[in-house]
Amino acid sequence: MQYGDPFAGDLFMANTALPYYSIYNALTNLFAETQLNYQHCLLTIGCNTVAIFKTSEGTFKVFDSHSRDLYGIPHPFGKCILASVDSIESLVIYFQSTVPPGNETPFEVKGVTVQLNCDITQISGLASSESEKEHVKQKCSELTESQKQSRLQNARKYKKAKQAAETETEKQTRLGNTREYQKAKRASETEDEKQTRLENASEYRKAKQASETQHEKQKTLKNARECQKAKRASETEHEKQTRLENAREYRKAKQASETEHEKQTRLENAREYRKGKQASETEHEKQTRLENAREYRKAKRAFETDHEKQTRIENAREYRKTKQASEKEKQTRLGNQDYLNKFDIEKDGSIHEQSWAKNNINKFSKSIEFFINQCTICQEAWPLNSTPRSPDCYICSRCARDTKSPRKFSLENAMIPSPVPTELQNLTQVEEMLIARALPIMRVYIKPGGQRGYSGHCVNLPQNVKELATSLPRYPKDLSVIIVKVKGKDNSFRDVAVRREKVHNALLWLVQNNPHYAKLQINEHALNSLPENGIPADLMTVETENEIISNDDVMSDLGPPTENPSEDIVYTNSTDMNSFLPVGEQQEQEIEAVRNQLSANEPMPWPTIESEPLNEYQISHLATMAFPTLFPDGKGDPTNQSILRNVPLQERIN
Repeated sequence: MQYGDPFAGDLFMANTALPYYSIYNALTNLFAETQLNYQHCLLTIGCNTVAIFKTSEGTFKVFDSHSRDLYGIPHPFGKCILASVDSIESLVIYFQSTVPPGNETPFEVKGVTVQLNCDITQISGLASSESEKEHVKQKCSELTESQKQSRLQNARKYKKAKQAAETETEKQTRLGNTREYQKAKRASETEDEKQTRLENASEYRKAKQASETQHEKQKTLKNARECQKAKRASETEHEKQTRLENAREYRKAKQASETEHEKQTRLENAREYRKGKQASETEHEKQTRLENAREYRKAKRAFETDHEKQTRIENAREYRKTKQASEKEKQTRLGNQDYLNKFDIEKDGSIHEQSWAKNNINKFSKSIEFFINQCTICQEAWPLNSTPRSPDCYICSRCARDTKSPRKFSLENAMIPSPVPTELQNLTQVEEMLIARALPIMRVYIKPGGQRGYSGHCVNLPQNVKELATSLPRYPKDLSVIIVKVKGKDNSFRDVAVRREKVHNALLWLVQNNPHYAKLQINEHALNSLPENGIPADLMTVETENEIISNDDVMSDLGPPTENPSEDIVYTNSTDMNSFLPVGEQQEQEIEAVRNQLSANEPMPWPTIESEPLNEYQISHLATMAFPTLFPDGKGDPTNQSILRNVPLQERIN
């Protein structure tokens, strides 16, 4: 044998700093340099020397005559070993894992030239021969169970004592070296070796889990979850997708090989798990889960082919038919009454959870489901059983049938009322009467809660006062209003309150924007006579000593009878109505008080009216002059006689 020049340094030195070398650079110089190109060397670490051989395949054999275990780690009851290593990097990891890090660990390596009658491949073949393996197996089998357990126990104690004395840095270094060694070892293992390793690991985990206590089990699961969370938090998007893809492939392979019984058990466990999880989730969690499920279905259906779509729809249809047929057959076989008598809520679930019940509920729900859509021509809202194809361009059937131009109920035909401006909003009844050019007279009935209804014809009578035709507002004394109040009490009437500024602003807007108010003058004297915010003092008032009450037990005020009996019954008995006059036992006294006031020796002055009512068929825009808050600028007035296309009055009102 001939020895070459030595290379020395520290085992854990990362970089070469001449005259010292890192172990990686030293081994590279010996085995990889073209000039040296040694096939053998002796490596001394501390006071231990090992021999390294390079085979013709480029791998390495390490012969260590010291006491080692099967993995090359120092062991008090070990043997000398001949280890196989695939690369120089793996050699470095192996030697660094055999000594504790942290302290200075000097090494020296020398190249050796050996003259042999046979090459190193024959030695490799000898070491890996079946006879050598049989010899090792035989020697291990000669140990009794007690000796084997004693050896393993001593090895565990040695390892625990060594790990307990190491520092945190030494621990992290050891774990890092172990991980690197495992990666290198697994990278070079065959498929059979991999399967064997995984099976052994699985058996080991099963045995360990079978013997652990409940507390240990919970601790292990918690540590596993924390480790999994930390690992997933630091993984890249590519690693995440790879992990999910591997998981899907694993599940597919596992489900493909399971038996029918295993499949049913898995599905049952999955259903029970989902039920338990959904039962404990909050409303927010439920909505989030449903939203995620909808988004997932949308995304999945967006990429499916036509064939996959047809298959999915067909499977869903077949599933519903099968389920409904099963429920129907069961119900028919037992009969409806027997079916309900034998129905077990614990076994079958609640009634509303049955498929036939859900089907009937869905049918009923769909039958009363309407969508309100506004016509873009007549602006009327119509209830529909289904959503139109273009809700923003919806045209009702009436306007769709009208093919002439302009359409009858369109904006071009002046049939759409304009929005009510701010100046005309929230006016009281008396304020509206003060600014109206015509006063309508009709029978009004007040329902409980404040709603009003009327029956019969609406009659408009012009008052026989010349200045009212050309000036507004009216004087409160000229209004056909009588207030009935109780003596000695502070009676507040919201509907008869008047705000001077509100009336003035409303008149200004009408004069400027309504053509039928353009020639009117604002009566400043009448305007100044109105209160700033209160009840006009000159409104006609009747006082009574009786309480004004509403008694549900008395008959409703239906008004005077008409020639048409059907018009007299405005509301049914179940919908009780009251007029604006008091009702009950004091009703006759109050009506009598009003009559006495109007027919006394000095009767209350009442605005005179002409004998002939206004004709809505002859006077254009009569509704605009009577109801300025409904038709603020005259558009949409059913009494407008100057529209482009004639619309009968009955159709305008309906």
